[in-house]
Amino acid sequence: MAIRHPNKTVYNSGAVLVNQVLYPYPCIVHAIHVAHGTGGSAWLQVHNSATVPPEGAVPIVTHEIPAGGKDAEIESGNAFPFYFTEGVYICESDTIPTKTLHAGTDLFVTIVIEERTVE
Repeated sequence: MAIRHPNKTVYNSGAVLVNQVLYPYPCIVHAIHVAHGTGGSAWLQVHNSATVPPEGAVPIVTHEIPAGGKDAEIESGNAFPFYFTEGVYICESDTIPTKTLHAGTDLFVTIVIEERTVE
């Protein structure tokens, strides 16, 4: 599925992942698309971080990933855009409120960002 947004940049994980720094600079996130493999349900977490945060870190965005290979689309209008001052780290977590890294690796994530300068 192609995501097209004028005047914005599309970044993707490039491979199936359980966690990754997708963009290590300040930015505005306008949309997130998650292609989920055949694994069980989990939670997509998006953290304001240019590095891998520790277990227990609190995410900026949390979204349920249903079991059975269903994709999730989080677009503008669902509390977007989100402003990130550090960067964008995405992970699959077993819990909602804090990072508890999921054992499986069955996500392919695409984000639509707008670069920004922090003053």
